[in-house]
Amino acid sequence: MFGKKKDIKPKKNQSRVEEPQQDSKSLSRFFKFSFARKPKKEKEVKSKSRFRIMRTIASVLDGSMLKSDFAMRNAPLAFFIFAWILIAIANNYMAQRKAKHIDQVKQEIKDLRDEYISTKSQLMYSTKMSEVARKLQKREIKEPVHPPFKLLISAKEGHHE
Repeated sequence: MFGKKKDIKPKKNQSRVEEPQQDSKSLSRFFKFSFARKPKKEKEVKSKSRFRIMRTIASVLDGSMLKSDFAMRNAPLAFFIFAWILIAIANNYMAQRKAKHIDQVKQEIKDLRDEYISTKSQLMYSTKMSEVARKLQKREIKEPVHPPFKLLISAKEGHHE
């Protein structure tokens, strides 16, 4: 196996791999079918397939399919698949609901941001020195011309006895 490679060349008129030649009779004992079957007529096949379909539908409708051994063996699998489908539907519903909620929250954030910018702009405008002076002019309060100064009151003057 790990030694030198042997050069195997086929002889003349011989293929590399010899396949055993067997006839169809010897193969039929290994398989359940025979290669030498005659093809069935189309009418027979159609009538049998229609009969099978009708029989299956009838067994489903009258409930005899639920009594069968096949149904009993595969009932846990059917319930598992049914539960899995229900979970998938619920998951899809919840995902759609969350996506809708996310879109609503995004729209609300956008509206609040717009309101914030508008309010901030109004506040900045109303606190400008010229705007404050204009509003106070209606009350006949004027902007001071002289800078502010401190009033100093001595302790003796401040007490009345």
